[in-house]
Amino acid sequence: MRGLPRSALVVAAALLALWSATAAPTARLGKVTFSPTVFLVGQTVTATVDLVVDGGEPEVFSLSPGAGLPAPTADADPELRSASLAKGAAGWVLSLVFVPWSPGPGRLPSMVVGSLRSPEIRYVTASVLGGKGGANDASARDLSPPKPQRDPPGTTLYLYGFLLVAATVLFIIIAFYLWVLPGARALLARWKSREAWVALTRTLDWLETNGGSGDAAPFYALLSRAFRLYLSKRFIEEAEALTPGEFSALPPSRLPDPGFGKEVSRLLGEADLARFAGQPFAAPARLAALRRARELATTAEEGADVRA
Repeated sequence: MRGLPRSALVVAAALLALWSATAAPTARLGKVTFSPTVFLVGQTVTATVDLVVDGGEPEVFSLSPGAGLPAPTADADPELRSASLAKGAAGWVLSLVFVPWSPGPGRLPSMVVGSLRSPEIRYVTASVLGGKGGANDASARDLSPPKPQRDPPGTTLYLYGFLLVAATVLFIIIAFYLWVLPGARALLARWKSREAWVALTRTLDWLETNGGSGDAAPFYALLSRAFRLYLSKRFIEEAEALTPGEFSALPPSRLPDPGFGKEVSRLLGEADLARFAGQPFAAPARLAALRRARELATTAEEGADVRA
């Protein structure tokens, strides 16, 4: 049983001020009905009470907040909204309109309403989560567990689409690094190889046609220059700066053929004799030098193909 709410005391005190308690007739409860029969928190309820009146005849009244009833406070529970008394064929009938604000058992306290002291009226407010009979009703249920947030429509399709796009991009990246990039590098290397070979061949062809006569120094200078450029583009980056002796000292791992370094050293050594020592090499020697340069380049290309 709950204690009398402070707001109910305020209502009772205000109603007591309307009529003297000692002079008011006393009423005993008869039949009590509620409309609606089962009501919830915050729902407007009408209590119809059949009264048996002792101690005189009460006056008929109809009261409301501001017109016989005080305005309800913010914490009023229950909140009394109107009270009226009428006499019917079966006797006196008291009607109280109120709003309960707490679930479970409650009461309208005994008070002086108009010219009548009303009895205490008990009621039960059903819970929103409970059954029709209150907290002890077998139909009462527990609070349902919270449901997970629902995804917007089409989320699954968008998710699978995103995963498909991501997988496609990942496949393209992997394919680029595993196949496209190595293939591009190999293609570039073949193009450079072809370019270096063509440049050397053109120079050797020109020397074979135009270098048989005249001074040997320019012939061997052009031969040495063309062959060094070919080596720097294809096999040995520093070939333009190496001496014949340094070529012969290169490790086999840097050469396309085991005996390649010594043969290059012999060819470039002969060119240096013509360029710097003034050695006069006749046409047969020059043709032999051109032939060795072609053979060395061919051997180098074949060795590179084998290693590849």
